[in-house]
Amino acid sequence: LGRDQEAERLAQELAGYAGGEFRVYGFLGRAALTRGDTDAALALLQRALECKPDAIEPASTLVQAQIAAGKLKAAIARAEQLEALAPDLGRKLGAQAWVAQARRHRERGEEMTPLAVDDYRKALEKQPQDLATARRIVERCAEHLSPGGILIAGFQVQPGGFGPEELDAAATHAGLHLVHRWST
Repeated sequence: LGRDQEAERLAQELAGYAGGEFRVYGFLGRAALTRGDTDAALALLQRALECKPDAIEPASTLVQAQIAAGKLKAAIARAEQLEALAPDLGRKLGAQAWVAQARRHRERGEEMTPLAVDDYRKALEKQPQDLATARRIVERCAEHLSPGGILIAGFQVQPGGFGPEELDAAATHAGLHLVHRWST
């Protein structure tokens, strides 16, 4: 309640005491991440996990810090480990890491587009109901078409996931229009 620095100082003093170290290091890691000090956050959260490797909260915060620091391969690996402890949370954070990696690949230029599309696909595998990610994939594909180019999309429809209606809406939003639809 407005006394974050005081709480952080007290937690630093408590870090040396036995018993609840992982909570203290986790708190300090979250505080460092909030301040924007990702290097300190990474070190503190890693220390929390050394104290208690199966602790979910510092593991999830570590994935967020790794994404913020651009350490995306590490974030993806940690999210996969987290899936064993907290499947929904691990998949959600894994999808976020894959999307961040896709953005990085897109920023590197045209030759990286296939990697970006593959990263988005992996994000969707983690969170098949994440319609925002599916829409971003359609938009990114549309950006790479030549004027008058054609996008051919094929996918398996999952209940509650991205379906033909969502594809039509995403395509229209991206400036595309339906020419033909086939299904089996």
